[in-house]
Amino acid sequence: MYNKDFIPEKEPNADNGIKRTIISLLIALAILGSFFLGFFVKQSTQNDRAKLVDEILSIIEENSKLKGEDLTDEELSELIFQATLLSDPYAVYYSKEEYENLKLTDSGIFEGIGITFEIGSKKIVSIMWNSPAQQGGLQVDDVILEAKLGGVESQEEYSEIDTSDDLTDFIAEIELGDTFTFKVLRKEMVEETLQETIKEIEITKKSFQVSYVLYRDSECEFRPISSNTDEENTDNEKGDQSLKDDTCYIQLTQFEGEATSQFYKAMDYMQKRGKTKLILDLRDNGGGDMQILLKIASKLIYNNGIPTSRICYAEQKENKKDYCTSNNLYEKDVIEDIVILANENTASASEVLIGAMDYDGKHGGGVFTIEEKLITTKNSERSKNGVNNFTTYGKGIMQTIYPLTNGGAIKLTTATLYQPDGVTCIHDVGLASNKAENNVLTNEQAYARALQLINPIEI
Repeated sequence: MYNKDFIPEKEPNADNGIKRTIISLLIALAILGSFFLGFFVKQSTQNDRAKLVDEILSIIEENSKLKGEDLTDEELSELIFQATLLSDPYAVYYSKEEYENLKLTDSGIFEGIGITFEIGSKKIVSIMWNSPAQQGGLQVDDVILEAKLGGVESQEEYSEIDTSDDLTDFIAEIELGDTFTFKVLRKEMVEETLQETIKEIEITKKSFQVSYVLYRDSECEFRPISSNTDEENTDNEKGDQSLKDDTCYIQLTQFEGEATSQFYKAMDYMQKRGKTKLILDLRDNGGGDMQILLKIASKLIYNNGIPTSRICYAEQKENKKDYCTSNNLYEKDVIEDIVILANENTASASEVLIGAMDYDGKHGGGVFTIEEKLITTKNSERSKNGVNNFTTYGKGIMQTIYPLTNGGAIKLTTATLYQPDGVTCIHDVGLASNKAENNVLTNEQAYARALQLINPIEI
């Protein structure tokens, strides 16, 4: 029986059928032969390359008086990887141990105390929420003076700490479950006067689930984690009176770990508390996992109620791919308005989200801040060229991690990302507001401007 779309001029006779069968077999053999020829040529090339590397190593091993220490297979693999990817600044080789730690971190589980120091200093610049440091009472801007093993009552003597490198080494040498104590210098208000005080902070190094999301309204602050008792993490003494009764603030610091469920819980909390306006803070959010981005975007992209929405378009080495939300979870009866906060450290997945929200057209207005001390060479060059230097980071490329047979992994840049229009790429350009009044120098000014935008004063 013939295909309904094909009407032959005449019935094929038996001879013609046999000839066609023979020709088809010859074509198939030719294709198969060329496949195997290509395969063997490729294998031959790979074998030649491997032989060349082995030959060089053998000559060095046998003849060099200055060959230095012998390299392990892993060290050699890393060196070869680095040498062949000099043009990819995001390429990374992970040893087996590093890859295992990376997978743990990507799940939102950290091992340590959860603090970051100012480079070359003893000053704390950030503290992960739910970390031993946060639970122990350390604060941003604390300066670590001394450290000792054991608790506050321990008979061990304090050792003076010189730099952040010394602190990092001290923490790294402590086993999980062990307790130690920091002596810190803290500036705080005492009877309306700023004074320096010395405090002893006891901390136990352990694994912890980090929270990437902070919810705040005029009456309370809420930090979702992942347990069934998340609302126990509500602090009714940390509300922000500058927020109107219909407005809340949600900060998202990364697209990693449990960020999806944490963000969903914050949005549910927003609805539960009757808030209809949202200030979404993506400042210093350096991005993260694409699948987490898509899930979070489904809460923020309306797209006229269409079930799936393109969030970005990826141009890979040999093909193109759309990244879309799998469903539409936008609460159109709840969300009245969203204002976004961003800065020059807002990068990658955060920039993709802002671009998709802007393309959606329902929201996307943003306040872009860049503190004077953080103006980078890159932004200075943009300014010289007449480009707005109040921009996000400008990372419009994507990396993919590939596991290796030795238990390690490599990370490569695999795609250029475009906004939903399939044309606009912000790589090395960044996102910027087209309204001068939305470009401010400090975080305080940015927050004040967001409040003005979310609740404009009617004249």
